[in-house]
Amino acid sequence: MKNRLTIIIAMYNEIKHIQKCLDSVNNQTKKCQGIVVDNNSTDGSYKFVKNYIKNKLNFDLFICKKKGVSNARNLGWKNCKTEYCFFLDGDEILPSDFVKNLFTLLNRNPDAILFKRKSKGYTFLGRLQEANIIEEEFMRLWSKKAFEKLNGYNPDLKVAEDIDIKIRTEKGNYKIIKSDLIFYHLVPENLKEVISQSTWYGAGLRNSTKNTWLIKTFYILANVFFLTPFIFLILLPFGMNYYLISIAPFAFFSLYKMIKHLLLKKGIFSLLLPFHDILKAVFIVIGFLTNKRFEW
Repeated sequence: MKNRLTIIIAMYNEIKHIQKCLDSVNNQTKKCQGIVVDNNSTDGSYKFVKNYIKNKLNFDLFICKKKGVSNARNLGWKNCKTEYCFFLDGDEILPSDFVKNLFTLLNRNPDAILFKRKSKGYTFLGRLQEANIIEEEFMRLWSKKAFEKLNGYNPDLKVAEDIDIKIRTEKGNYKIIKSDLIFYHLVPENLKEVISQSTWYGAGLRNSTKNTWLIKTFYILANVFFLTPFIFLILLPFGMNYYLISIAPFAFFSLYKMIKHLLLKKGIFSLLLPFHDILKAVFIVIGFLTNKRFEW
C-alpha cells in the first residue's frame, strides 16, 4: 500500500470546530489519507467540509444516515483503503507532527495504539474545563484486520463507546502499543455549549441502557467523565441509595483535583471546579430524563 494510514473524522453539527480539526490534519508535516463522515448535521458542517476538501485529493466525504458516532466511525472504516485507521472527532485536533511520529510507531506493526488526550479551551469557561479534565487515555488506532475482528465500534452505545472497544481490544490477543502521543479535545466555550454537551451525554446514556436503566451505566459514566458525587446525590430520589458507597472516592478525587490545580497555580479555576461538576451533572440528568439534547 502506498499510504499506511487514514484519519477518519466523524462529525455531527461541528461547524464551530471542524475547520480547526481539518486544518490540524491537512497541515501535518507528514501527509496521510483523510475521510470525513457526516452524521446528518443540520448546521452547515457538511457543506463547509465539502467546500474545504474540494481540491484536496487525499480527503473523501461520506454521509452516515444511521445516527450515532459509532455508526459514523464504522462507515469510515469500511471506506478506508489503508492498512491503519486513526479515529478523530470533529471537535478534536492534532499537533502538527502527530502523523510523523505515528508513522514511527507503525513501523513496529501494532494491532492497536493507545494515545493521550488533553483538553484545550480558549475562553474563560473553556479554560475552566481545560483545568477540570485530567489527561485521558484513548485507544483510537487499529489495523484494519484487528478492527474487523472486533466488529468495530458497538452501534448500540451512544456514550462510552471508546471505553467499550478499548476493553474488548485489551481482552483479545492483540499487539497494543502504549504511546506518549497527544491529541486535543476542544471543550465547550460557553454555557450553552456546556448544557448542549451535557444533555447529549444524558440522552445518549438513556438510549444506551436497555434493561439496567441507570445503575451500571451511571457508574461507568462517573468514571469516564470524572464527575463528582453530585451526580449520585441528584439521583437519590430515583432509588440509587445503595450507590452511596461510591460517593467517597469521587469526593476525594474532586478534592484532589482542586488541590492539584491550586498547587499548579490555576487559582480561580481550582475553586470553581466543584460548581462546574455540579452544572454538568444536573444537565446530564436532565438530558437523561427528557431524552433530548438542548441546542440553540
